[in-house]
Amino acid sequence: ELVQKIKGETNMFEAIEPSIAIKTLTEKRINELKYVTEEIIPRLKSFSGERNEIKKEIAFLSHGEESSYNISQEMIYNAKRSLYMIGWRFKTITHLHDFLRYFSSLIKKKIDVRIIVTDKDPKHKKLVKEYISSGIKIKYFPLENFSITIRDAEECKITFKDPQLPSKINIRINEKDLAKYHNDYFLDIWKKAENWKLK
Repeated sequence: ELVQKIKGETNMFEAIEPSIAIKTLTEKRINELKYVTEEIIPRLKSFSGERNEIKKEIAFLSHGEESSYNISQEMIYNAKRSLYMIGWRFKTITHLHDFLRYFSSLIKKKIDVRIIVTDKDPKHKKLVKEYISSGIKIKYFPLENFSITIRDAEECKITFKDPQLPSKINIRINEKDLAKYHNDYFLDIWKKAENWKLK
């Protein structure tokens, strides 16, 4: 994804310009998420309706900032092993001090809390330092227009935040295989993400 192959008598490999490579990688990931939400979820919901023994809803749709916050709050409360978030921008996230308190309580329970933020605004340096000092792992990776929260690789929430939308769209997924897919996606991006260094 970040290297192109030049064919010839001897194959050669050349690094792609970082700005182009990251944009291409981001677009690919967004398209994968759209496929999951537009193709896989409707099929699973249809499947669940056909089998009486499956009584739980697989996906829930909601709108708005408060709904997103309430779902995140419930996922934090139910976390037992890990809580991963990707797509945060400190300048747009509300309830930041509430989240810090919630995350700190998870850290005390030895729960793995990681956040991948998508901006490095120096205005939030002090707050970011508080997060990191509390034991919350934070990295940076440039993504736009969506965020994902994953609890214990069992449940996840996707929030679409495109500026053209009238409000945020939240999809809560209560299906382990899909949650595991997003958990693996998070860990893959985590490896590529930049450590947040506090001077």
